[in-house]
Amino acid sequence: MLVDLNTACDLGDVEAVKCLLDNDSSAHEKSINTYVPAQFALRHPRTLRALLEHGDDADRSIQKLAWFDWEDLAAERGVSDWRLIHMVGVGRGKEIETAKVLNEFGADLEATASPFGDAAIHLAAIYDRAPLIRWFVEQGVAVDLPSVDSGVACGEADLFEAEPFSPFDGNGKTSLILTLGEGQSEAVNVLIELGADVYAQNSLGHTPEHYAAGAFWQENLAHVERLVERSANLKEHSKSDELPLDLAKKKGYQETISLLQKI
Repeated sequence: MLVDLNTACDLGDVEAVKCLLDNDSSAHEKSINTYVPAQFALRHPRTLRALLEHGDDADRSIQKLAWFDWEDLAAERGVSDWRLIHMVGVGRGKEIETAKVLNEFGADLEATASPFGDAAIHLAAIYDRAPLIRWFVEQGVAVDLPSVDSGVACGEADLFEAEPFSPFDGNGKTSLILTLGEGQSEAVNVLIELGADVYAQNSLGHTPEHYAAGAFWQENLAHVERLVERSANLKEHSKSDELPLDLAKKKGYQETISLLQKI
């Protein structure tokens, strides 16, 4: 007895997928709680390939990424518009192997998504997927690709507790900026190795130095020291006239404060 397409994709049953699509060419559009078969297939690149060979779109729009709580609210508000490659960016699927299949079938590796205006390389930086970041850059994705204004009237504070991210907002965030904020060491290292700009600024004038000094979750002195080694400008003011030192003080990051006061 044949299973439904979503289940076949989740199980990685290539032959069942092919049979189901031969019998119903539109089956790949049927969703479960907004999740379409291709999303279940990301863990199985051969299964994903079968879907794409039968007419599914490597750049299809999807509403949810990874079963995050806030995604239901974003979907309800109609502000969620992701692509399959973004799911790969947050660590769903076989990462590089899955990304290669999507790329082969024409996925836009630099596509940005609402509600946050991020591309897949930004998500890979946020979730510390260093090998995937390297692969994106090898495929021609700009290491300093900026996030964009998604054009939707819904931000982080509308979807979840945004206090840890304050005062960081706006767009124009590079992968290095984002991963320093998150405190992801492997991603920081590979981005710097790949030549990421330590002088980049987002739309509010915040630099990698601001994000490292005022990291979202906890102090990471090693990241600030790494930027010092790269001769980063730790005296750059944001558009709200804040120095990296000011943000370290707001977070109470004592070791960072001590270091920056000596510079």
